[in-house]
Amino acid sequence: MAKIISYSDHMDRNSNQSSNYLIGVILVFTGLLTLIFYIGIPILIIGVIVLLSKSKKGYIFSLGIKGEREVTENLARLDNRFTVINNYRISEKGDIDHILIGPKGMFVIETKNLKGTVYFIRNKFKYIKIGRKGGVYEGTSGDPIKQANYHAKQLREKLIGKVNSKNIKLFIHYIPCIVVFTRNTAITMDESVKIPILRPSELPEYVMKMEDILNEKEQRIIEEILLN
Repeated sequence: MAKIISYSDHMDRNSNQSSNYLIGVILVFTGLLTLIFYIGIPILIIGVIVLLSKSKKGYIFSLGIKGEREVTENLARLDNRFTVINNYRISEKGDIDHILIGPKGMFVIETKNLKGTVYFIRNKFKYIKIGRKGGVYEGTSGDPIKQANYHAKQLREKLIGKVNSKNIKLFIHYIPCIVVFTRNTAITMDESVKIPILRPSELPEYVMKMEDILNEKEQRIIEEILLN
């Protein structure tokens, strides 16, 4: 079984979500108490808006967590030569969903848990979403291929910087990316797509087909750089 490491603390984000809900509840309650004096109406409206906004964000957030958990469970099926780092904070504004390190190399994995159909046509991404009530409209999810490639570039630059500063012998030419869709997302793509787009259950087999390129020492160095 692969070693699983959670780098960023999702509990912090869940805590922030809970705090936002609490603020909304307090505003609504305060608005109701002071409604008889009329000044509570604006407070009540603001509280309702906060609750509705955070409820939607919390729902989207929970879907993302569910998708990432499914990917992690499948990556865990790899043997103990592999390490999975989840939610790696690569910058102040961005996390890498999963970094896989093992004898087959290092991979950046971007996970999307979307309901509907995604299109990768002529290097452009489009997401047609199915709402909770069955409505169909264009979603606002970012292009996962661009996200994965950007994160891989950031990760490579970070590793090279650390390797050079510590005078470590480690050649990092390229970090391949994988995009994973959970939730039975329908996928339409053309020949412009150059990276693998997989389902969670396909990950272990895909990785194991690769040639061995990292020895145990190199894997340990990469893990130490990323986790320290």
